[in-house]
Parts: sequence; structure tokens; C-alpha cells
Amino acid sequence: MRSFNPELIVISAGFDAGREDPLGGLDVTQDGCAYMLAKLQEIQSKLVLCLEGGYNLQSLSLSSEACVRVLLGENFPLEGSERKLDLEGMKCTLVPNQIVLDLAKCAREYFGPY
Repeated sequence: MRSFNPELIVISAGFDAGREDPLGGLDVTQDGCAYMLAKLQEIQSKLVLCLEGGYNLQSLSLSSEACVRVLLGENFPLEGSERKLDLEGMKCTLVPNQIVLDLAKCAREYFGPY
């Protein structure tokens, strides 16, 4: 993404990957959502988030709030964070999900030419 140097990043913020969501099954925490958004901000500060999914209301509300806090410039750890870690601490404790790794590999192969 850095080499592409986007002028704007539009995020389809579907929180159905969130913890205990009945559809996603990926168990992404509110901290995980905030971390991903913060990392995207390092690439491009001009971001648009469009809420489009999430079916566990608790997870949806916590993850949405965490993302708004990131957009407002709150420093990590965020208010209400589960584990009270800064960005580096979060990076060191990430646990990759094999489903996500497989999907990312497929996406790179498919979209690589573009």
C-alpha cells in the first residue's frame, strides 16, 4: 500500500469480523480494529469509514467507538481498551488468524497485477 501511495483510503468498515459476531468468526477485538485503522493512518491520513456490517451489537459498538477515538487522535491505549497497550505493545502481541492470512494471500494474487 505504501508503494501505491493512495490519495484517499475508503474503508468498508464491516465489523462482522468482530468478537463473537455470528457471521465473521474472526474474533477481532476493538483494540484490533483500532490498531488496523491507526496503521492505515500511517499510510494516508485522509480516510473515509463507511459502517456496513456487524451483527453483535456489543462488539459493533465497542469497535466503532474505538475507531472514532483513533480518528479523533486519541493516543493508545484508548479509553475503554481491553488490554491497555500502546501500538508497539499491540504489535508484539498480535496473533494471526489463518483464515485472514489465506484471504490476504488470495487477494494479493488476484489484485497483484493492478
